[in-house]
Amino acid sequence: MNKITFVRGLAVVAGLALFGAGCNPFARVEQKIGEAVAERAIEAVSGGDVDIDGDNGFTVGDPKTGDVASWGTDVKLPSGFSEVLPRYPSGTVITASIQNKGKSGSFVQVIESDGNEVLGWYDEQLKRGGFELESEMTLGVTVRQYEKVGMKISISVMSEVDEESGKMTTNLTAAYDEASG
Repeated sequence: MNKITFVRGLAVVAGLALFGAGCNPFARVEQKIGEAVAERAIEAVSGGDVDIDGDNGFTVGDPKTGDVASWGTDVKLPSGFSEVLPRYPSGTVITASIQNKGKSGSFVQVIESDGNEVLGWYDEQLKRGGFELESEMTLGVTVRQYEKVGMKISISVMSEVDEESGKMTTNLTAAYDEASG
């Protein structure tokens, strides 16, 4: 079996695990079995630890390095994520990761709020924590870089209005790096 066919097969198994089998009364059992099969198959290929939760998403971790990445509809920040980088108080985290034994990490959060409001909140929180705004760039996305000795934090926001609901949604990407600064 070639690698492309194997990877496509893994994608199908993971899809079945995440989305279940419709109205079948045994769908939850089938979903859990599908999750377990997909976890083992991905672990065999990647060499990492995999946790698939059909309700929220999945997490992949490398036991050798401690790196962890999660994707889903409402993921938790991984254990070891720096407390210096705050999470915006509302919204849903859809991806989160840590690398280098927690010395760097990031998350993406979807927020029903104006991007300027989110930037203002981060500016206040980070300056209160001793960070200084080092740079800012806006080209459809606003990116701000904050620094203090031993750490850099990057905040990126992009906002748009949903045409149907008229609600403002902001996509926030927040990252930290303790290794530099």
